[in-house]
Amino acid sequence: MNLKALILAGLEINSVRKDIEIRYIVDGNTCPLKIRNDMGVKLYLEVRRNEPGIGMYPLCIDTIEKMVGEIHNFDCSSGEIICVEELNATNYITDSNSTNVKTGQLYKDKGTLIDVMTKYKIKNNFNFRVKRSDKKRKKSDVFKVRYFNSEHTCPMRDRILTKVQATIEFISGVTAPKLFNHKQIHTLQDVIEDIRAIYGVEISYQQVWRAKERALKMLKGKPSEGYKQMPRYMWMLNNVHPNSYIRMQKMENNQFMYLFIALRLLIRRFDYCKSVVVVDDAHLGGAYKGTFVSASTLDGAGCILPLTYGVVDTENDCS
Repeated sequence: MNLKALILAGLEINSVRKDIEIRYIVDGNTCPLKIRNDMGVKLYLEVRRNEPGIGMYPLCIDTIEKMVGEIHNFDCSSGEIICVEELNATNYITDSNSTNVKTGQLYKDKGTLIDVMTKYKIKNNFNFRVKRSDKKRKKSDVFKVRYFNSEHTCPMRDRILTKVQATIEFISGVTAPKLFNHKQIHTLQDVIEDIRAIYGVEISYQQVWRAKERALKMLKGKPSEGYKQMPRYMWMLNNVHPNSYIRMQKMENNQFMYLFIALRLLIRRFDYCKSVVVVDDAHLGGAYKGTFVSASTLDGAGCILPLTYGVVDTENDCS
């Protein structure tokens, strides 16, 4: 307590509003040692006694507001005070769809801040540019809005309104949440109408198509990565459904060719169905063409029972 009182007085810290934490770094120890009690003070003095240099093992003082606020990190060796933020994680804005911007807000990272500002720009019909970007990064990823002026008095504003554009990255960010549910069909025209209704911006069909492709890549990854996961998928099916018939055929250059899957559960159920099988196919779009094939029948209740399914190149005798 005596050491704390000396530090509070020496740094002119208001002890009513703030508390302090005392730490020091010892060579060979990557984690700063915290002085928590009298024993910690004695240990620190013993360490310093063996190193008479004044710059050895400097104290590092963290001042924390007793409510919520700023920390001033003071290093006795250099005399510098570094300002960092120590705020409750519940105060961070993590939703990039937020368009309410005001002074004092905290954003979890730079990406979230950029997304919010982009949506704010489009919703309020103006453009913006980055005046200055500081590449010096501190340990925290948190960004804080220190100054914000919501009044736009530029005489050129009416001309700028017609030139506000929604980028592909922005459209894909708005579209991605609606593509999570594969059962819900969200067409390109739906995206155009959503952007028009929410942000009042007109976008082209080509922009929406490219944005939707980027959104699908964000959610599902690239199609080529999906094909690389095929052996793992087959291994998992065999473990969940033992004694199934699962086969994959590849070309000489190790590229995917055919996939055939007949699960044991469906094979057994076919023993109780009529020997009538309906085969159907659906052509696959995207970067990698192909045909999804399936065979089904009717069970005793008159419901469709899938029997087998797979992916081939085209409908031909070999496949």
